[in-house]
Amino acid sequence: MNQLNLRAIESRSWKERQRDGLFDIYFGGLMLAISLSALVEALGATSLVRLITLIVLQFSAAGGFALAKRRYATPRIGAVRFAASRVRRSRVLQVVLGVFVLGTAALVVSTAFGESPLNLFSQLGRYALPTMVTLVVGIPLIAVGILLEFGRILLHAALFAAATFALAASGQSFMAPIPGAIAFGASGAISVAIGAVIFARFLRRVPRGRLEVPSDES
Repeated sequence: MNQLNLRAIESRSWKERQRDGLFDIYFGGLMLAISLSALVEALGATSLVRLITLIVLQFSAAGGFALAKRRYATPRIGAVRFAASRVRRSRVLQVVLGVFVLGTAALVVSTAFGESPLNLFSQLGRYALPTMVTLVVGIPLIAVGILLEFGRILLHAALFAAATFALAASGQSFMAPIPGAIAFGASGAISVAIGAVIFARFLRRVPRGRLEVPSDES
């Protein structure tokens, strides 16, 4: 009975971690970072400044996400040591994401040496780039959604894809400053709004407290 109770608590705690809305806000923040960096270039900055701005904003979003988790989520769901099966799943996820990071790096290098991966999608015309970007970003996010049992991430992936394809459909470049700021700003704002609503409900629904659940193999 105690083992069943521990597993039930562990499962409930895992689900609560996915219901605080912070990852939704974080992913929306990443898209807003793309939007703001594009706006910086639109105001006269160079492409290098735009890139630096993007990196700084995205690292800031990651830091804010970690801080919010520690300050608002952990005091409510507790410091939980999850089941060994979930730990293994997270490790597999890290490998999957690592493979796609290496794949993305390979795409960049091949493009730099004149072997553009866009040639694989040449028949798609102006939709070649958004298709490639959607695959590079979307496949890892699908893996995250499956392995972490976080289906809502697919909604945010769809919003990201919508921004890239909207730019292509309007005849704009993926790097076009003003159109990019509008497209990714709109998608990012939707993701942040979704996360903010979920986060507000989480704060009202889950009281502060501490809980520690051992692994199911303990």
